[in-house]
Amino acid sequence: RLVDFLLDRCHAALVTADNLDRAHRMFMILNGTGKPLERHDIVKAQLFGSVPAEAVDRLSKSWDAAQAMLGENFSELFSHLHATHQRPSAHIIATIEDLATRSGGAESFLTQVVEPAAKILERIRSARHNGSPQSPAIERTLAYLNRLPHADWIPPALLWWLQHGNEAP
Repeated sequence: RLVDFLLDRCHAALVTADNLDRAHRMFMILNGTGKPLERHDIVKAQLFGSVPAEAVDRLSKSWDAAQAMLGENFSELFSHLHATHQRPSAHIIATIEDLATRSGGAESFLTQVVEPAAKILERIRSARHNGSPQSPAIERTLAYLNRLPHADWIPPALLWWLQHGNEAP
């Protein structure tokens, strides 16, 4: 029955793309009924492909912790990192790959960029700030900003927080 099913009901198609972002978009369109492939799945596969075998387990736990912390906002993290480091018209996956290279490789990108950015994005989304006398005002402002229908304000806030920590302006 399996052979009959494969011969009668399955088709193969070859689709090519000139870059990874375009390939991801085509996959999403063609895979309408299957499990969605998220942008962060592609980023993870590319990053972990260049990590030494002994570091994969440790970094995978770190990746999973960041993903669990952000939940459905995890893919959003990479869009915001893209916006903080590249012009808006560039491709997101290519920008993240370039950012990982400029950060010193996959391992340092994960520990020095993804982990801190995930923690900050979670604090931005939950409107939490501490460590300064202005923290209550910052939390109120973050709560108001989170009500906006668009998140265009998040990349500059994320970048500032990455550069300055909890210092209040």
